[in-house]
Amino acid sequence: GKVRYVHDGNETGDSFAITANDGALDSAAKTIAVTRTPVNDAPVIANLGADTMTYPAHTGTLTYRTLDVTTSAAVGVPSAGGPNAMVTDVDSADFNGGSLRVGIVSNNNPAADSLKILNTTGGITTTGNTVYYAGAEIGTYSGGSGTSDLVVTFTQAAATATAAQALIQSIQFANSEAVPGLNSRAVRFNLNDGDGGSTSADVNVNIQSGLKPSLINGS
Repeated sequence: GKVRYVHDGNETGDSFAITANDGALDSAAKTIAVTRTPVNDAPVIANLGADTMTYPAHTGTLTYRTLDVTTSAAVGVPSAGGPNAMVTDVDSADFNGGSLRVGIVSNNNPAADSLKILNTTGGITTTGNTVYYAGAEIGTYSGGSGTSDLVVTFTQAAATATAAQALIQSIQFANSEAVPGLNSRAVRFNLNDGDGGSTSADVNVNIQSGLKPSLINGS
C-alpha cells in the first residue's frame, strides 16, 4: 500500500509513526521525521498601490498632504474614511531590523519636492530623528528632501505590522513650485520586514498649477 503525507501549513518539523499489521500482529512502529526549512513570507501592503493624490496648487505657503488617500479623495485630503493602507505579515511578529523607504521614483524635483512624517495624536510621533508609535519607540528616520529618500529604520520589537501601517498612513508629500515643470510624480513605498522579505507599492501624485490668469486694464 501507499502512505500519503499532507503538510498542515506550519513552518515547523513534523514526525509520525507507521506500523503494519498482518492480520494478527502489529509490527514495531517506524518513526519518520520530516524536517522543514522555513521560508520567510514578504509583508503585504494593501489599499495603497492604486492611490492617486491630487496635490493643490502652491499658494506661497508650503503645504504637506498625506500620500495615502482613498480613491474619492480630492486635492490630497482623504475622504471621511481617512487613510486606509493596511500592512500584514503572516510570519513576522515585528519588523525590527527592517525599514520603510519612501522615495520619489518618477519626475522628482530635488529643489521643490519633499517628504515628511506627520505627527498624529496617539499614533505616529517623532522627537528629533526618533520615531514612536503609541508612545513606544520603533526606530529612527533620515532623509526626505533633495535626492535622499525618506528612510525609517526599525530598531525595536514595537515596530509591528500595526505600527508600520500607521507609519505608512502618516507619510506626506509637498511641492513648492507655483508652476511645476512636470505635474506628475510616482512615490514608492518599500517595506522590509527585517527577516529578508520586502514589498513595494507606488502612489501617483498629480500636482495642480498655481499659475493665475493675467489682469487686463486692472479688471
